[in-house]
Parts: sequence; structure tokens; C-alpha cells
Amino acid sequence: MEAGNTGLADAIDDAQLQNGIAARNVSHLLFTLSGNDPTRVLQSSLQNYQGAIAQTTVGICVAAHVEFVHAVYEKVMVNGDDG
Repeated sequence: MEAGNTGLADAIDDAQLQNGIAARNVSHLLFTLSGNDPTRVLQSSLQNYQGAIAQTTVGICVAAHVEFVHAVYEKVMVNGDDG
């Protein structure tokens, strides 16, 4: 169930299991979070894609990536039991 929203959960199940999802109703988001500039790799990925699904990329470069990831994990561990 989607955060207690039974109606939404049922609609998602119906779309996936009963009705199917048409390619025209799908888009793909590639999101990266890295310590180096992902621009060239993401542009290459978009340019070389031959499929029919709409593509969007978002690349975020965090200068202190290792420290950032560590801080996020620490925060999750501290707050992990907060329901």
C-alpha cells in the first residue's frame, strides 16, 4: 500500500497487472549523485538511446561526495526508528 492510500495502491496495481502501461505513458529518469561531473556520460547515454521511451537525466555533482554519503547514512541510522 502506498503510505496507507488504498485507492492509489489499487490504481497502481490495476495499471501494472490488469491494464498494462503503454510506452507513450512512460518516461525514464536517470538520476545520479556523484563526486565527479557526470555531464559527458549522461549526454552520451541520451544521444545513444534508440528506444521510444522519453528520457531525462539529472546529474548532481557533490564536491565532498564521500562525506555527504556518510552524513546521509548517519542521519538515516539515527532517525531510522522514527515511524
